[in-house]
Amino acid sequence: MSYTIEIFANPLPQERQQALAEAAHIKEDYLQESGKIHPSLRKLHAQLVKQYPCLSSYDEDDQDQEDCPWSDGPLINNFGSQMAMLGISNHQDEVLAFIILCSGKLGLTVIDPQEGVVYQPNDMQAIAYIQKQQQLAAQKRPWSGKVVRDTVLAHVAPLMARHGFVLKKSQSGFVRRFEGGNHYIGFSILNYNPEFQFSYAVSVNLDAVSALDKKIYGAESDCTTMHSNRERMTGVKPRPKVENFEEFPPLLDELSEQLEKIVLPFLDQCRDPVGVDQKMNPPILPGYDRSERMERRALMVAWLANNPNFLGLVDYYRDYIKGYSQDYRDHLEQAISYLLQHKNEE
Repeated sequence: MSYTIEIFANPLPQERQQALAEAAHIKEDYLQESGKIHPSLRKLHAQLVKQYPCLSSYDEDDQDQEDCPWSDGPLINNFGSQMAMLGISNHQDEVLAFIILCSGKLGLTVIDPQEGVVYQPNDMQAIAYIQKQQQLAAQKRPWSGKVVRDTVLAHVAPLMARHGFVLKKSQSGFVRRFEGGNHYIGFSILNYNPEFQFSYAVSVNLDAVSALDKKIYGAESDCTTMHSNRERMTGVKPRPKVENFEEFPPLLDELSEQLEKIVLPFLDQCRDPVGVDQKMNPPILPGYDRSERMERRALMVAWLANNPNFLGLVDYYRDYIKGYSQDYRDHLEQAISYLLQHKNEE
């Protein structure tokens, strides 16, 4: 006997009983229609069969067919103009978690009619279910730094998706693009086998700052607007550390809480020069990482934001680096000279 899952293309009411009632009406229409498939549901189908091949793709004598999670095929026949209804005969929890994850990214609502549970796109109930199944799947793999990294990324992925971030696994992090720049949150794993420590770094890139930097220092110059990291964000120096899967859940929950309550609100305020300027200037401010060449970036941000204390900041940064090397001071003076000459342009 298969386990049935229903996916809906259009938004359903947030209240559970209302959502179930509306879903029942949509299902009546679904059972009588044929031919048309909603574009988002078609995209979902492509993602599902890429991960779990359709039952119809197996040869009749293929023994692997028994492991196929779908109870019938071709699977595309279960997709309609408003909803899809899928039968799962194997790996129920694993497949359901994947359906919920993919559906959330496409803005689709998933209903488990057996349990009467409504998984709205990327809601906390959906996130919790996905995270639980990902952690269980990770426990079946050999303990390694890659497993630790993948478990961390998988755990925070639904939360990051809710806030517009896209996973860049090759960069071990997430990127969110917005008009005029992007945000990046990257995760690092330190191997002290069997103990692994993990942390994260945060950066803001504004196109206007990059363009201004190239005007001052040349086309080859590259400039990240602002950096921060876990220690600066939280005020806690020791990195989270884990030696086995049993220790993971509370650390992952703590990480999610930090991201949602501290990091993401911080980045939400850093989408333009004015917002970033409020974080960088004055320079001593919780959450900001004073890294190499910070002074030039802070002044460029202040200049773009038309900070009324720009001249005071020039004096502050000059004084701050007065003990640095002459090359370092000359590098800052190059920026100051340009900004002062063009201070009425922005």
